Amino acid sequence: MTQIRPLGAADIRPATDLATTLTEYFNEEGLSQMARDVRVQRGLVAVDDGDQVVGFVTYKHHYPVSAEITWIAVAGSCQSQGIGTSLIRTLEDHLRQDGQTRILQVKTLAETVEYEPYARTRRFYERIGFLPLEVFPTLWNADNPAKVYVKFLGP
Repeated sequence: MTQIRPLGAADIRPATDLATTLTEYFNEEGLSQMARDVRVQRGLVAVDDGDQVVGFVTYKHHYPVSAEITWIAVAGSCQSQGIGTSLIRTLEDHLRQDGQTRILQVKTLAETVEYEPYARTRRFYERIGFLPLEVFPTLWNADNPAKVYVKFLGP
């Protein structure tokens, strides 16, 4: 059974190692940025019965009322088992409990680039209640247009 818990210092290496196995999602530049972010941002990890990291999510606040999912990854062998959904639902509950965060956003590759792994990612976000907000054609670079999704967490 998978458990969700806060991302701790001992989870940083296993989380980044997991991400390196997901070559269809993360390139070297992304992995380098992720390695920096995971060290300084808050997050959650999903661990299996052997306490092995099988997924993680990191986030940051831009303002007290808004947070952004910066990274999320689930081991390839564990995808489509509800782990990503559990990570995000747990994060949403945590953010609601802080009494301030009202909006959660996430950016992903826009559909103007035909790439099936990210088509699945967009379907995942939409399935769990995120709404498309806007596409920024050059936020990351012209080859990787960013699509922003948002979710209202409550009053």
